[in-house]
Amino acid sequence: MKKIIFEQVGNIITTILLTLALIEIINLSPKPLAGSSQINAGSLFFIFLIWSSVFGLLRFAYQKYGHDGYNTKKREMSSFDEREKHLSHFAAAKTYRLFIALIPSVSSIVIFVQLVIPMTKNQSQIIMLISFSVVTCIGFINYLFCWVLADRKNLEI
Repeated sequence: MKKIIFEQVGNIITTILLTLALIEIINLSPKPLAGSSQINAGSLFFIFLIWSSVFGLLRFAYQKYGHDGYNTKKREMSSFDEREKHLSHFAAAKTYRLFIALIPSVSSIVIFVQLVIPMTKNQSQIIMLISFSVVTCIGFINYLFCWVLADRKNLEI
């Protein structure tokens, strides 16, 4: 169970840092002129890069020293035994069902908001980015809760 918590918390932190870094890039970069482009990255982008490197090293170390079946290639689908494999598939199926409902709903809300409320291109991009990140984090949290609750209840899957 520790490996699932480790992976999902790391994924959530990565998603949040990436979102903040991209918002900062959108806000810092000037409007593009014809025939030119410029992207300005701020401190949040470098924090994201540092976190990504640290999280990658932590994954490698956890695989090497954790001894609970964690695999950096399989990540949250890593399994120590058949029961964990079933738990992973159960949590993935529940998360997939959540996404099937959540993505169209959030997309519809974002489109509606952008049609009703006048906003700049940057504001529109930031709203889409935040909504995508929120949906992604909800997916990670859902996977984590489904896996942990199924494990705690010893569900027959």
